[in-house]
Amino acid sequence: MPDLRVRDLPELPRGSVIEVGEAAGGVELRWANPGDNRAFRYCSAVFLLVWSAILLAGFLVVTFEELRLAGASYWLLVAMFFGAVLVVGLLIGGSANLLRPRQPEFLLLGHSDFVHRSGTAPFPLTFAPWWQNLSYMWALLHQLKRTTAGKDRVSKVRLEGGGRWESLAVYVNAERIEIGKYLSQPEREWLAEALWAWLAQG
Repeated sequence: MPDLRVRDLPELPRGSVIEVGEAAGGVELRWANPGDNRAFRYCSAVFLLVWSAILLAGFLVVTFEELRLAGASYWLLVAMFFGAVLVVGLLIGGSANLLRPRQPEFLLLGHSDFVHRSGTAPFPLTFAPWWQNLSYMWALLHQLKRTTAGKDRVSKVRLEGGGRWESLAVYVNAERIEIGKYLSQPEREWLAEALWAWLAQG
């Protein structure tokens, strides 16, 4: 079967942010996730770093006082230590991710390869519901996820849900990967058609 080419893809929706290009043996797609505010992102990173320093200093003060009074349980001090390390580590990790340059979401549909990189999540300073903003913050605390697999390992491509809750899911090695989470509904539907065309190439 011939490789997928840009000419085989449907026309992009009007105003789409998806960039389409030729790649060796296929096509590559990339798009920047919307909603980023660099100033607020940097201020939030500084805030998290300051809180990390305060928590660490507070732990050291409390530990010193407990040891001085010799009234602290050994296991309590151990629990406090690992709790402080965990919290401070999460805050520093979140700060580092906030300061990293934004990366676009990337999709390669090759002759026999599937490559997806999640891209940087948008910063959640919006009027979205609080649970959606929490999911954005959780995504910011994680490293970019990269998935590479053979085309034969992609079992299905589905549009799940409907309306504003619609999502595009690709199942690779029985793992569900959501693609284009922050794109508009027409753009996700376009991506689904592109993926179906790629799978149909055999």
